[in-house]
Amino acid sequence: MLRYRESREDALQLEFARRLSEQQAEQRRLDDLRGQADTAVTRLTDQLRGGPIDIGVVVEFIAHLDVLGGAIMHQTESVRAAETRSETQRVELVAAMQDRKVMDKLRERHDQDYAAWADGVEQRAVDDIVTARFAARKGQSVGAAT
Repeated sequence: MLRYRESREDALQLEFARRLSEQQAEQRRLDDLRGQADTAVTRLTDQLRGGPIDIGVVVEFIAHLDVLGGAIMHQTESVRAAETRSETQRVELVAAMQDRKVMDKLRERHDQDYAAWADGVEQRAVDDIVTARFAARKGQSVGAAT
């Protein structure tokens, strides 16, 4: 039972690591999109400050920013979903770890109880042997005194 709990915990740790990796990848994509949007805004600002304004370029930048804004919103939702999956997996992993710890404690207690029982049996056996030897010696000394 303990081995099953340990293997289940190992599997959940691997799954949690995978989910966390997915979450980090989603976050990197979101950061990349935000970086692209910042770069586009900077380029548009530079274009507007640079002299004559070409309306076609401005429209193109604005359209590009709209597309990036939609992608950022979509990616933000993907990051939230990945965070939810990671958190769910983390909760499941913590529960499995607690189950294993409980089983460890139960096994430890059982081992202690068994050791105490075995010590008691051994002590009774030793007591019986000592009592038998004492009785045998007393019987010998009574027989020698008569």
